[in-house]
Amino acid sequence: MPKIIVKCDMCGKEFAVYPSRIKTGKGKHCSRECYLEYKKTLTGELNKKWKPKVQKKCLNCGKKFEIFPYEHEAGTGKYCSKKCHNIHSRGQNRPLRNSVTRICSYCGKEFIVPFYLTKDGGAIFCSNKCSYNHHVGTNHPLYKEKVIIECENCGVKFSVIPSRANKRETRFCSGGCRSAYTTKHMKKKETKIEIITADVLDQLGIEYEKQKIIGRYVTDFFIPSLGLVIECDGIYWHNRPGVREKDKRRDTYIKSCGYAVLRIWEPEIHKNALGIIKDYIDTVTSKNRNAK
Repeated sequence: MPKIIVKCDMCGKEFAVYPSRIKTGKGKHCSRECYLEYKKTLTGELNKKWKPKVQKKCLNCGKKFEIFPYEHEAGTGKYCSKKCHNIHSRGQNRPLRNSVTRICSYCGKEFIVPFYLTKDGGAIFCSNKCSYNHHVGTNHPLYKEKVIIECENCGVKFSVIPSRANKRETRFCSGGCRSAYTTKHMKKKETKIEIITADVLDQLGIEYEKQKIIGRYVTDFFIPSLGLVIECDGIYWHNRPGVREKDKRRDTYIKSCGYAVLRIWEPEIHKNALGIIKDYIDTVTSKNRNAK
């Protein structure tokens, strides 16, 4: 295909060029020098769309700097650097779009929150601390006075929230009282050594109580007239690891309540329960007489 004659857009000189270059948007300049001169017109003041930069003052440090006109029209370019932008956008200076001013329901302080947080009655407190203080104790909308309950085991009065007042587990002041009450009222078959001890007390004509509750413990036999607790210890159970230590703590607590404790082992009960109990009761009785 023969070349065609065109005129240079830069210097006006005529030159020959292939038609295919014209179709692709090229072949407008006669030489590279003219092409480079043309490129200079695309930037800076030679550009037809060129506008001078706008001078601005940094909102953070007050330094003067220049920005492009399109940045000024868009409302950006308020800071001279990214560092100033980060410093000024923290804390109270942070811009809030569509924000509203509210008054804290607890301390009365004014604060600013985004509008979307105020929907459905939200954002009524200025901080988590105010929200917590407003919903604690008597300030809580569902607050009710505690109910005084008397322990069914030891008789101690204690307070619980109303929602737990009628529940089974709140009939007792502690887990120990619950266990003692359950042990006393459960259907329990007497052991052989307990039957023998009861027969001995009946022979001696001594009034006693079975399964007497003292604090958080349930005793085997209790003699009110002497303030005496009798415990019948079986060989199998009371020889298990850790049981003797529990028995010592049990005896210490019962003695601290002002009662005496007599422990009789299973072999002694089978051998001479009558003699052991009678001798101990005689000893206690004589001590009480001498004390008077």
